Amino acid sequence: MNMFDQWRAIVGSVDVRKHARGGLQFMAMFAAAKVLGYIGPLGLSQVMVPAEYGLLELALTISLFAISVGSLGVFSAIPQLYLILKRSRINDLIVFHALIMAIPSLLGAILSALLAHNIVITLTFNLVVQSAYQQAASTYCRILNKRLLIGWADNINILVISLIGGSLYLLFRSITLDDIAWVVAFVAVMATLLLCIVFVQIREPGIVEREVEAIGLGFFMMVNGIVMLIINSSLRLFIGFYLTVADVAIYSFCARITIILLALHQLLTTAFFVAIYQLKMDKIERWLIIWIVFISLAGFGLSVAVQNLVGYINIVHFDRDMLHVLIPIVCCQTLLMMIAALLEAAINREGASAASAKILFVLVGIFMLVAAVLHERGELTLVRICLLFNGLLLATIIAQLQLLKAKGLPTRRLLAVLSLPLLVMILGV
Repeated sequence: MNMFDQWRAIVGSVDVRKHARGGLQFMAMFAAAKVLGYIGPLGLSQVMVPAEYGLLELALTISLFAISVGSLGVFSAIPQLYLILKRSRINDLIVFHALIMAIPSLLGAILSALLAHNIVITLTFNLVVQSAYQQAASTYCRILNKRLLIGWADNINILVISLIGGSLYLLFRSITLDDIAWVVAFVAVMATLLLCIVFVQIREPGIVEREVEAIGLGFFMMVNGIVMLIINSSLRLFIGFYLTVADVAIYSFCARITIILLALHQLLTTAFFVAIYQLKMDKIERWLIIWIVFISLAGFGLSVAVQNLVGYINIVHFDRDMLHVLIPIVCCQTLLMMIAALLEAAINREGASAASAKILFVLVGIFMLVAAVLHERGELTLVRICLLFNGLLLATIIAQLQLLKAKGLPTRRLLAVLSLPLLVMILGV
């Protein structure tokens, strides 16, 4: 049998229509979820008062930090339990841990509404509840390869907020933070009741022992994940602390625009999650180089496109000159975040999360010290804190690569291609 006959035999043994149909369904569902999650916050930024939109973004960011601490590493450990250690009883564990995180947050929201009368705190507590269910749904869909649902599961918080905001605007032609907060509270209560019923139906013996095992396995993954979250998602908090809520709003607007790059990243990691998670170390370098080149080209294209569109589109509330400067900086930032996230997954798999957490804590401390000194001297601006943050991300990636080098990952070419995200920023600015 010659090569042509072998190829025809292989192709003939594959149900091409079935695979093509499945691929198209996945792309359609994933794209729909990402488009709604993309345009929803951008739309809210244009119809809400900038200060209230900034507070909403801060509440979303704080909820991510809270849920990372509350997870105790369980959701990070579950893929390893199921895919590597071949534990089969994980459905009830996912729901159980989500409820452990959500119920105290729901009680906190109720107490805040009754005693503190602070709508931002109440909203934040309820967003923590939604974040718990988002993490649970995302973990479940990924490890069981529910590809059609992953895009929706990854964006529950943003999709719910966008749906609520869009509905309120259609009904009343205006949106306030109070309105969003009360509807989010209702959704959180109903979701919690539903999950309690589900858990009673699917609970299996030994749930506490399995929870303890997952915490033991995932604790240092959680510590490392928190530090990575600080690195990836804390800039809004630092901007809000050192600068103004209006600065949070304009930065968040730029960050939401560049999320389209993150959608490309999530498309790949969603479609091939299991294969990537189990990838051998000697195959990772080549794959990472190809991916960094691809997303850097996409980032440069997005930066140029948005900078040109800013001059023609009527963007309410935000200074066009500032947007023109910030877009390439934030594009570079998003690219570096994606690279760091991929390396973090490899570090967790190789059991180096404890060492990584220690190094990253030091880097975050240096960033905070420099930011504090610049602020004290009156020299900290929105552009400067964004550039400083990009430096933190670059240092993080270099530290991650050095850890993985000790595990057998070749890093010389990877260090070279790290110049590409920086070129996106330099050429854009």
